[in-house]
Amino acid sequence: LAEFAHRHEEHAMKVLIYVQSPELAQKVVKAVQKCLGKDGKDERVALLTGTMRGHERDELVQKHPVYRDLLDHDSKVERTVYLVSTSAGEVGIDLDADHMVCDLATVDSMIQRLGRVNRCGGGCRDARIDLVVWQKSDSTGKEEAPPKPFEKALNATKSILEKLPRQGEQG
Repeated sequence: LAEFAHRHEEHAMKVLIYVQSPELAQKVVKAVQKCLGKDGKDERVALLTGTMRGHERDELVQKHPVYRDLLDHDSKVERTVYLVSTSAGEVGIDLDADHMVCDLATVDSMIQRLGRVNRCGGGCRDARIDLVVWQKSDSTGKEEAPPKPFEKALNATKSILEKLPRQGEQG
């Protein structure tokens, strides 16, 4: 996820990275910061999860430049900024990103996530969305357990997305 997000580094864009869990979100923040090195990582990478206390979220909204950039639809950034978020940033927040990198989610979450990219139509006209899908691999030779309800929902979302017309280099 961090590698896909970092591909936008040279173009000064607002990149939104969605993941399923707060633990993964923290790992992705660290990975993005590692990609950036010492190049202003604290001011260019922000984290938004539902586990944050109200005070922390309020402070993020009021003071963190990354969050403010994604809330201001008309703002242009001088260097690429990254907001890593869980579902806490999918609904009820008027974020506007130029590009998105995300893991697979249920179709309702994917709709919310997609609605945060080029939201107002004025930013990046060539918005890119990178969807990272992890495949289970079972090399033990054991019979696979039937998928759990959440896995079924993810598989259904993947099936829906695969039916969409392909665009760009890799679809």
